[in-house]
Amino acid sequence: MWSRGPRGGSACVVALAFGVLTACAGSNTLVVTPNIYTAPAFYPVDDVPLANREPTAALLYVTDRFRAGDVTYGSERSQSMVAGNVRVGFGERTSWESLATASSTQDRANPIRLDLANFQKQVQFPATPLPFRLNGYKSVVIVEAQREYDHAKQSFQALVRKRLKQSGSNELQLLVHGVNTDFETGAVSLADVWHFTGRCSVPILYSWPSGRGGLFGYFTDRESGEFTIFHLKETLRMLRAMPEVKRIHIIAHCRGTDVATTALRELMIETRASGRDPRKTLKNENLIFAAPGLDFGVVSQRLIAEQFGPAIGRITINTNRHDRALGLSQSLMAGVQFGRLEGEEVGQAESEIFNKVRNVHFIGVKGASDLLGAPIIAAIPQFCRT
Repeated sequence: MWSRGPRGGSACVVALAFGVLTACAGSNTLVVTPNIYTAPAFYPVDDVPLANREPTAALLYVTDRFRAGDVTYGSERSQSMVAGNVRVGFGERTSWESLATASSTQDRANPIRLDLANFQKQVQFPATPLPFRLNGYKSVVIVEAQREYDHAKQSFQALVRKRLKQSGSNELQLLVHGVNTDFETGAVSLADVWHFTGRCSVPILYSWPSGRGGLFGYFTDRESGEFTIFHLKETLRMLRAMPEVKRIHIIAHCRGTDVATTALRELMIETRASGRDPRKTLKNENLIFAAPGLDFGVVSQRLIAEQFGPAIGRITINTNRHDRALGLSQSLMAGVQFGRLEGEEVGQAESEIFNKVRNVHFIGVKGASDLLGAPIIAAIPQFCRT
């Protein structure tokens, strides 16, 4: 693999072999144990908070998917955000002790299946845009509607605050999945990643309305990615406003990288326009691009030109030349996909910029994938400080 970027830093970057973020979907079994958790080092059981030592993963979620009846959230769009709890189980008869042992073992006798055990809606936001009236050239939100929305915000923050207190953490880990990903797959993917990053943060799934499937489903999901931007920005605004939250780590996969970077870019512009420092205000410590479904020319003009990098503590970019999902995307759209770049394809001007911005780290992965993507290596920092 090829790598460019500073070594060391407050977040130690390790390459974890994950099959979890496969193309734009995921696996339903515990991924192969990363090399760093095999002899002589093992899965850091003693560092896992007591409240998180169980064979399940208790996640929070925010979604603007539409839910019909009692079934799980589908791929249709909803004007309203919903937040709540979701629990993922690690095998039917798995104990915490056996899970910890399996997490230090690469040659497992039996796979550990991950399944969505249950989820519960806790907060219902009013539909956006909120109703408003015009006062000259200025729009003013109706007082009652704003009051209802603010109440939902406070309820969501209380939900996050409770989880922070339970885990004894002040850090959040937020996953933005890619296209062709249903709600369950997103939850399982986050559970897998959270488990192998030490269970030391509060995990939040941001699930946007993707999962139509098929060739034309890609374009529908792409438009849904545009639809969800405002709701993701609102989620990040609510999280950064909490004094209990010190650091936010964002993992974005496949087309979810476009969703995440667009939202962050707009927040950065907004923050700078108000005279504030986005590095301090937004609290974004780590931004992980796993097989990013971004046009490299767009990255150059929209992100690099906007000085996107300095507003993030550390950016890690995982690329895979052989990722077929990104290859399919590249064949459908103009331009080179960022997630398929190799070292020699980064131009001199961009290379100089990346070398000057000392917080960008590339990891190139060699490997094949099936049509919708195969196991990739996700570059996941060890989020929580000891």
